[in-house]
Amino acid sequence: MNLTESFRARTGFARNTSRRLANYPKSVRILLVALFIAALYVTPYWTEVPVLGWIVNTPGTSFPNVLTDQVMIYVLVALGLNVVVGLAGLLDLGYVGFYAVGAYTTAVLTSAHGNLPWLLCLPIAVVISMLAGLVLGTPTLRLRGDYLAIVTLGF
Repeated sequence: MNLTESFRARTGFARNTSRRLANYPKSVRILLVALFIAALYVTPYWTEVPVLGWIVNTPGTSFPNVLTDQVMIYVLVALGLNVVVGLAGLLDLGYVGFYAVGAYTTAVLTSAHGNLPWLLCLPIAVVISMLAGLVLGTPTLRLRGDYLAIVTLGF
C-alpha cells in the first residue's frame, strides 16, 4: 500500500464515520458529544482508571492547574515554532532544545539550591537561552532548507 492508498483509506474511514453520525437525529448527536466531553472531565477524578487515574490524581495537585500548566507550555512552544517556521521560513529542528535550556535554568534557580523567586528567574533564563541560541546558531547562519534542518537536529 502506497501513501496515496493509505491516505484514501484513512479519509474514507473518517468520511464513513461522519456519515454514520449524520444519520442520527440532532438531539442524539448533541447527547453523544456531551457524554464524550463529560467523560473527559470526569476521567482524571476517577482513581480506578488503571492508567490515567493514579498519574493525574497525585496528592497536593489539582487537575485544572496541572492541565492549564501543560496547555500554556504547549501554547508557548507552538507560538515560538510559528515565528521560526512560519514567519522566518526556517525549519529549525533544534528549537525545543533552547526551550529546554530556559526551563532547566528556571528549575535550577528556583530549586532549593538557587532559592530565587520565580519572576526573577524568568529574565535570567531568557538571557541564558538567548546566549545558548547565539552560540549554537552562529555556525548555521548561511544554511537554508534541508541543510539547516539536518544541522539543527544535532542540537
